[in-house]
Amino acid sequence: MEREPTAARHLANLEKLEREESLVRRRALYVAWGSVGAAAAILVFLVLGAQRELIQIRAERDRVAGEVKELEARKAALEADLKLSSEKLNASLGALERVPENVRKEAVDSELVANPAAAQVLPRVYVQIVDPADRSIANQIGRDLQASGVIALGTEYVPEAAGLKRNEVRYYKKSEENGAIRIVEDLRKAGIEAKTVYLNQEQNTKVRPNHYELWLTPQRRESPPAP
Repeated sequence: MEREPTAARHLANLEKLEREESLVRRRALYVAWGSVGAAAAILVFLVLGAQRELIQIRAERDRVAGEVKELEARKAALEADLKLSSEKLNASLGALERVPENVRKEAVDSELVANPAAAQVLPRVYVQIVDPADRSIANQIGRDLQASGVIALGTEYVPEAAGLKRNEVRYYKKSEENGAIRIVEDLRKAGIEAKTVYLNQEQNTKVRPNHYELWLTPQRRESPPAP
């Protein structure tokens, strides 16, 4: 008599377990699908973010490429202008070289008085020699300097400076030291060694800007006597 209730209870428990198992499976399925959906949403978010970043990178690349192209165009234009200016300068210096020294000096000085800004464009140098036999050498040095953009206005013989011990490029103001160094470098290229000398004329209003003096020691040396 007790087996039937016992079997019924077992059957009821089995059905209950099946229902609970089915419920657990459905819950697990829901959780799994939820996880897949969340992962998919995250993936979509990451992909969209990467696409936006890629678009920004490409736009920045295009912008930089445009700026580089513009800079290259400006550089080419500046180089063309520089070449043209250099050709005009060489032509002017060539014409200047054919002008007598005294006329050249007066013309340049007159232009500097009328147009002070011109003094800032090209440096000018007066060549001083202590040996009259060095005039032709000094003139050649002047031509070499003119080829590098330094106007050599003339050569002056200064016998009282015969004790000069070294070639010197003299400049009056500290702000023009770089110009003196440039002249020294140009002289070195021509085979002439020289030193810069600062004359400290900062308060001298009579000194024109961009003005230098090149003092040359005797350049010609007699051959030593035969033994």
